[in-house]
Amino acid sequence: MNTVADLLDLPHPDDDLALRHGRRRYEYHRFRATAFKTGNYLRYNGVGPHATVSILTDAAPETIFGVLGAGLLGGHVRFAPDGAVEDAVLFGPTEKVDDYEVQGGCKRIAYGRKPEDPTWAYFEREIWSENPFFPETDVAGDTTLVGEWSQEAALRAARDVAADLSSDDVVAVRGSLEDSPTLVAGVLAPLVAGATILLPDDDQTGTVAVGTTDPPENRVLDAPTRPPHHD
Repeated sequence: MNTVADLLDLPHPDDDLALRHGRRRYEYHRFRATAFKTGNYLRYNGVGPHATVSILTDAAPETIFGVLGAGLLGGHVRFAPDGAVEDAVLFGPTEKVDDYEVQGGCKRIAYGRKPEDPTWAYFEREIWSENPFFPETDVAGDTTLVGEWSQEAALRAARDVAADLSSDDVVAVRGSLEDSPTLVAGVLAPLVAGATILLPDDDQTGTVAVGTTDPPENRVLDAPTRPPHHD
């Protein structure tokens, strides 16, 4: 398992819960389909191998699907860009996207409130018409996913974290998804283990936490601090 495509191909039961955020729930079959749709949608909006997708950090399912969709295409994720954005896509909540200038053909993709500007892509309106299947690609494991983390390095670290999880665990993400160790331990590792990712809302709790040292959960996962090296 070296790539995001390999991760999404793991044979977890379709009806098991993959992601929860407030009242929003994604069983594994819907989670996979939405990740594949996002990859196809990003491709349609100009993302391909080695393209950069700027994602505005938000504790929402769309952030996770943006990361996985970019990874499926061999794209590189950049969180919280500074200044005018010249990447292939700027992706985030409408109110945050509105704070940025884009240059060089960068495409705005917004979710949440419907954008007033008709030139912006509106994720919720358009994603559901995309194909829920993703064709095989030649994306390599050494392709950069985010920061200094390649897809293979991120998944090797996720496998190590997943050794401390079972499919019954609910992993509460209590740090920012912009932080690569939190992303690896809080999103990728549960997907390896067939566990549930929880983006906590109000007083929701899981069985284990990531991204904090003092959570309401009784256990905190150790997140990797840097990408693992090849043996």
